[in-house]
Amino acid sequence: MGRRIVDLPAMEMTRAGVDFEEMDEKLEDAVIAKFDDLAVMHHMADALRWADVFGGSIIVIGINDGLQLDQPLNESGIKSVEFLRVYDRYQT
Repeated sequence: MGRRIVDLPAMEMTRAGVDFEEMDEKLEDAVIAKFDDLAVMHHMADALRWADVFGGSIIVIGINDGLQLDQPLNESGIKSVEFLRVYDRYQT
């Protein structure tokens, strides 16, 4: 029963997906395909669940910019988004 109480709001909030307004149709298709590849809505639902259960969560975005993870993001060097990871507030 407890699991259902946590799962239902997260699933309801993410079930419809996202809507990109005023975006070129070809670009929108590419973005939606990447969202599907990365399972963005699944990770968003997980983050919402962990936030409810543990009082907070974070999604870490693995961006390939040619630098190490401990260095600041090089916005002009972004090649791709590699992964998403969800952590609760107590994970280190």
